[in-house]
Amino acid sequence: MSFSNALADVDAAPKCALARRVRRTVAAASEGPALLQLTVPVAPADPLAWLDAQPFGEKGFWAGRGSATERAFAGMADLRCGPARDVLPALQAHLARQRVDDAARYFGGLRFDAENATESTWRPFASCRFVLPRFAFERRGDDAALACHLTFPRDAERLDEVLTQIERL
Repeated sequence: MSFSNALADVDAAPKCALARRVRRTVAAASEGPALLQLTVPVAPADPLAWLDAQPFGEKGFWAGRGSATERAFAGMADLRCGPARDVLPALQAHLARQRVDDAARYFGGLRFDAENATESTWRPFASCRFVLPRFAFERRGDDAALACHLTFPRDAERLDEVLTQIERL
């Protein structure tokens, strides 16, 4: 079976389950700011193949040394980018004001040498860039999950957009 066929099998039920969870969560959302990760189990697959199949421009992959956990992520729920002296305190303050799901992860980092000129390839990343992906595929051994990150109250106003993105997975 090709991966695209396996992906179709993985996608159908979990995508519907994820869309239902998103709808219910948005309908029940409280007024306060929150950053949530909604997760549904999926059949294990190659995270890099999943990533390659995604239609979103923003993509990434993370695996820890000596760790069985692999994370592929696509799309963007939130972006914090700019000079590190501005972004890091702003991101810390942003997270402190929110109810944050412990499973939600921003991915990114800092330039090693912010003083020297940046090559054109790296300019979009600024000296500091952190992304909260819209979607993440996580594989840990024989277990896998598909996650959707939501930021409130902003994503409550973008429900149709988020549901369309789920359909595109």
